[in-house]
Amino acid sequence: MDYEESKLGQREQNNTLEERNGYRRAETFRQNFRSLLESRWLSQREAADQIGVPYKWVRRLCHEGVGRADKRTKAGLQDIASFFGVEVEALWQEKVVSSSIPRPDRSLIRWTGTKRLQAGEIVKRFPNEIATYYEPFLGGGAVLYELLKSDIPVKRFRCSDTCAPLIELWKQIRSDPATLQKRYEVMWNTLRRRGKNYYLEVRDLFNESHDPCDFFFVLRTCRNGFVRFNQKGKFTVGFHHKRNGLPPEEVHALLQDWHRLLMKHDVTFTVRDYREISTRLRDVIYLDPPYVAETEIYSGRFDYGELWTWMERQRCSYLLSLNGFVGSEDRRLAVPNNLYDEELQIDAGIGSLNTNGSIQVTNSLYLRTSKNRG
Repeated sequence: MDYEESKLGQREQNNTLEERNGYRRAETFRQNFRSLLESRWLSQREAADQIGVPYKWVRRLCHEGVGRADKRTKAGLQDIASFFGVEVEALWQEKVVSSSIPRPDRSLIRWTGTKRLQAGEIVKRFPNEIATYYEPFLGGGAVLYELLKSDIPVKRFRCSDTCAPLIELWKQIRSDPATLQKRYEVMWNTLRRRGKNYYLEVRDLFNESHDPCDFFFVLRTCRNGFVRFNQKGKFTVGFHHKRNGLPPEEVHALLQDWHRLLMKHDVTFTVRDYREISTRLRDVIYLDPPYVAETEIYSGRFDYGELWTWMERQRCSYLLSLNGFVGSEDRRLAVPNNLYDEELQIDAGIGSLNTNGSIQVTNSLYLRTSKNRG
């Protein structure tokens, strides 16, 4: 091969390499751009209108991407980057980071008795495959969230609670998170100006209409995340003077994360009593009923005897969370031995309810596997 042929071959090799790099960059851009649109719940046309760029160009970017900025595209790409709060070059980085990222230590819904700290340890004890997952005391959904993120195959998620406003809020998160985000931002900003009186106004509005957006706001800004209804069904928890709720950008990120997970799976939310659930052998139930210390706070009296009877009839695997230890004090319930195969103590962190926030707390986790059912 003479010098000219060698030079030509090298040039062709370089051109091929450039084409491959250009394709990879265009594909990375395409994925990033689509993810950024999803993070704001924007359609392609809505994005074009709000960013101020041609709709046809947005469509092309979503389908083909773009390998680099040139004189023709530089201004439009700068508009896109500014709109989403990132640098232009970040649009070609792997997994571009948007301006709102959910913190791992944050819950979306504040709810009494949250299992946020224990959820990982609880889900580790689930079977390797689940037909239908039932969670009849849903609350803030910490265990549901951990399961949705896990690699465990689950065909159906059937989540329920007897608190109707809570279930309406979950439905809102699944079907229309954008409205929830916008309403929360308006209320959050108003609260910063007006303080406690505005919280009480929103609480009164919720007690009249049971609007899920109002409920979400009072849950995020009420005292210590308590959930208490009086005998007339009115939410009565006071304002948390030292907290104004999560900043809207964090709420947006958490909502986007939850919405993405819920839309990927077959998840339904229903108002019903646990006793209405009918299970099969390959199903799993996670039970997190009101604990003794919390019973009067948000649900009235709870009959554990009826729960034991119902559990005894189930043929599937189940996991039950209940009181454990507060420091050295044993606060466990007398769960009948025939209802579980194993009892574990799961670290619940430092107590905040009736412990002055200074005592180590554990929760009991009772496990029963379907293979041991008679």
